[in-house]
Amino acid sequence: MKKFIFALIIGLTFLSCDKYKAKRLSGIYTCTVNYHYSDMTGLTIDTLYTEDIEVKQDYDSIVIFNNKVHVDELRNGATFQENIGASSHYKIKIDKDELYYFSTNGGLGGSSSIEYIGKKK
Repeated sequence: MKKFIFALIIGLTFLSCDKYKAKRLSGIYTCTVNYHYSDMTGLTIDTLYTEDIEVKQDYDSIVIFNNKVHVDELRNGATFQENIGASSHYKIKIDKDELYYFSTNGGLGGSSSIEYIGKKK
């Protein structure tokens, strides 16, 4: 019985660490945003502005722009990347209260990318 209680305490400790980490990563980040768009007609748009974005906690994951990432994917400043089809992907990195998010989409003669770099408020 003592072994069971000890194992239960150790297990709960590890589970609560992930939730704490997700809670610590969530919040409002003030970011510099770099947006780029171009298409086959020659139209090009480059914009630089500042925006506050919210990173939400969902149990042991974070959610940013409807993209859900488990905190284990972001441990020790690691960059998480997911490909969405042949010409779209996004990257997320959160380290020491600094956020990096990059997304790109393309196809059919056009492409766009958006990059957020910021600090937690």
